[in-house]
Amino acid sequence: MALYWRAFGRQILPLPVRAARGQALLLRCLHPFRALSAEADGALIGVIGLRDASGGLFGPEPAQIQAIWPGGTGRILNAATRLHRAGPASDEMVIDGIVVAPAWRGRGIAPPLVRAATAEAAARGFAGLRAEVAPRNRAALALYQSLGFTQIAQARIGWPWSRLLSGKARIMRLALRPLPGCPPSP
Repeated sequence: MALYWRAFGRQILPLPVRAARGQALLLRCLHPFRALSAEADGALIGVIGLRDASGGLFGPEPAQIQAIWPGGTGRILNAATRLHRAGPASDEMVIDGIVVAPAWRGRGIAPPLVRAATAEAAARGFAGLRAEVAPRNRAALALYQSLGFTQIAQARIGWPWSRLLSGKARIMRLALRPLPGCPPSP
């Protein structure tokens, strides 16, 4: 939880919160069957989330937020989560965040995670895999381009204040050949 919270906590909840509470929210709201992970010596060193039409890796409900932050704070945080603008609708699988532990960055962990997501998308019959990348995230853009992704669009996604600061996200796509007889998931 700590790894994912450090990478995406500010995107998940835009207001400052203690890491322990943020991680508690992740425990309640992460859908582990929508993630692939990398481990070394029994330690989690990387995670890639996956999203399709049925949802993504993180999906808080108002009751889950208010269970962690009862009272007014929970209501404010719940209201804030409704300001988030999801990426463009897609009938393809979308990478719903990727993070590699700091000590393992630059050691080739991300490409196998993306390849595993590609295999999962193909096995489930999707015609493509997408990634939504902040324009300033040059490392992620280079990673996806090196793996054959091409930019197909730009969109203002995420929190209103992050959209103003970072500009339009780059929508990257990798065409896949679905396995015969595997229809896309609903």
